[in-house]
Amino acid sequence: MSDLQKVAIVTGCSSGIGLQTSIKLAENNYVVYAGLRSLSSSHNLDHLIQDKNLTNIHVIELDISKDDSVNNAVSNIIQENGQIDVLVNNAGYGVMGHIEDLSVQEFTEQFQTGFFGPLRMIKAVLPQMKKQNSGRIVNVSAIVGRIGVQFASPLSCSKFALEGLSESMRYELRGTGIITTVIEPAIVKTRFNQNMKYPEKFTSEENKQLTKKMKTQAEKMVDRAGISASEVAQKILDVLGEDNPKVRYAVGDMAHALLDDKKLKTDEEFEDSFIKTFEQAMNGE
Repeated sequence: MSDLQKVAIVTGCSSGIGLQTSIKLAENNYVVYAGLRSLSSSHNLDHLIQDKNLTNIHVIELDISKDDSVNNAVSNIIQENGQIDVLVNNAGYGVMGHIEDLSVQEFTEQFQTGFFGPLRMIKAVLPQMKKQNSGRIVNVSAIVGRIGVQFASPLSCSKFALEGLSESMRYELRGTGIITTVIEPAIVKTRFNQNMKYPEKFTSEENKQLTKKMKTQAEKMVDRAGISASEVAQKILDVLGEDNPKVRYAVGDMAHALLDDKKLKTDEEFEDSFIKTFEQAMNGE
């Protein structure tokens, strides 16, 4: 391995942001371990690796919901390379629906992937990064980690928790050479929407129909306002190239517009404005 090459782990690489990030890092001289919950979902990545002749990407089975899978993968990477320079916590999915329709178990499963999964990865890589006195941890959050969104409370809660963990780590790891950064896109054109989960049961027919309508409009919003996964991957690459990165980076015009609007308004003013915007989107306006 070249002295210039850094070793990166990226989770959730079967498609979308994870896939594009692993490709982007490999193209820029990183040795990349692209994690997939199941190797049976590697076809998209395998094709790109072959097309681009990226021999520095290693596709690995990595289930972030399981301690053994995480610990074994990280241990093997350290044995093979003697270092881990970058962790990109990207794997995730969303649960959508009314709070009264969603079970505590559905919230728990969302946190297993959206919060406890990244936490497992962080705890696994920290000892090696501390030994090196260096390392970069990038947590892929979302604007819903800064702004609560109706019908997306499980996802929003897990992202809020990830944001809090990221800030706490910045304090704890100051002076160790390990830097944590949060990436916050709004709507991204990926398979995330197709992989969305919805309530198993509904408390009313009205809620069921509203959820069905929300699903349809969400797909239209992705087509209309979504940014590409490649744009998010490029931001991750850019941030890794900065010596002193900021705590968080919004990605895309919508993300910046929402956060700027929130800064200018009181919580109550923003709430009224956001609900109005959301209702317009739901009505296809």
